[in-house]
Amino acid sequence: MNFSTKSKIFFASILNRPLVFFFEKVLDSKIVRVKRNSLFWELDLTEGIDFSIFIFGFFERDTSKAIKRLVNSGDVVIDIGANIGAHTLPISKLIGDKGKVYAVEPTNYAYKKLINNLLINDIFSKNVQADQIILTNGNNKGVIHNLYSSWPLTSKNVDQKHNVHQGVLRTISGATEVSLDNYLLNNNITSLDLIKLDVDGNELGVLSGAKNVLKEMKPVIIMELAPEQYDNENDFMEVIKILVLAGYNFYSLNEKFKYPNAPLDLVGYIPKNGSINVVARVDC
Repeated sequence: MNFSTKSKIFFASILNRPLVFFFEKVLDSKIVRVKRNSLFWELDLTEGIDFSIFIFGFFERDTSKAIKRLVNSGDVVIDIGANIGAHTLPISKLIGDKGKVYAVEPTNYAYKKLINNLLINDIFSKNVQADQIILTNGNNKGVIHNLYSSWPLTSKNVDQKHNVHQGVLRTISGATEVSLDNYLLNNNITSLDLIKLDVDGNELGVLSGAKNVLKEMKPVIIMELAPEQYDNENDFMEVIKILVLAGYNFYSLNEKFKYPNAPLDLVGYIPKNGSINVVARVDC
């Protein structure tokens, strides 16, 4: 059964309350440092992504399984919307010493947490490069000042939460703006195996600045499809059109089901006020 994002946050907040109460009373802190699946994490138990890692050892089970299946030793991966490193760190284990993962996170809030999680695992700058940048098409330079990177499980500041995905905006004042095409050129990236893309309604800016990457490198893309996160409903349609014109098809995360490429038909598979994560690839 598919639940809306708001419902998922609600259920998580119910489970979260007694745990946070315990840690704040006993340890006088909601911040904990734990080891999960051979990785160290510093987690804020009042945050949705952090809480998932604390409880389950991962964030987004099916996405994590798809990453484990698709990423190989020596691969080059870009994690766009890296947040605290929920997928970046596991990817760094999969690619090994000969691979590279570029973690892109624009918000000051999440980028600081990402760097900290990389440092406590002693993998920062080894096979991971973390950059505080916002990927755009360059047409709206300086227009975006805040992006979503926090999903609080507390009842505080309810009026600040997005009505659909329940996220809270955070400043990107420390971020540099660049297109994905130019980011690859600037970093001398000549091959790209996989992109993980989760930017909560800002996918059009990322992909419209990645036309050379899509045409020439054709990386596999693991991405979230959530039409109701877009301020302009036509933007979601444009995202699908960009990928279809580049030769991409959409599959379930286990790739056992192929979704239709027609945007209106594809939307029919997405739960109201919810999302689906898919594998997009160019079939040979």
